[in-house]
Amino acid sequence: MDTVVLPKVDHTPAELSDDAKGLLKAADIIEREGFYNGTRGSGGQCTLSAIHKACGDGYNPLGVRLSNVFCKAMGFTVVSEIPVWNDKRTKDEAVAKLRSVALSI
Repeated sequence: MDTVVLPKVDHTPAELSDDAKGLLKAADIIEREGFYNGTRGSGGQCTLSAIHKACGDGYNPLGVRLSNVFCKAMGFTVVSEIPVWNDKRTKDEAVAKLRSVALSI
């Protein structure tokens, strides 16, 4: 697998949108709690659950909105494509994608 290198961006946290901050928080949650996909490991968070957790407890309107932001940025047509994408990724790939999307929106 190729190593994913994050782009260098001259953003300070104050310049980031709330959506970007939420996706960065989701990446931090996966790093802290571990990563789960349908084929590897148990426990931890999948990409979609980390996005929701970054917005509060459980399934919530802010999590739904941020999931749609991530979905659109990924070029997906429906949010249910996120778990399909997630299940083919490693922890490092998921974290890198959350961060790169956050810095691109």
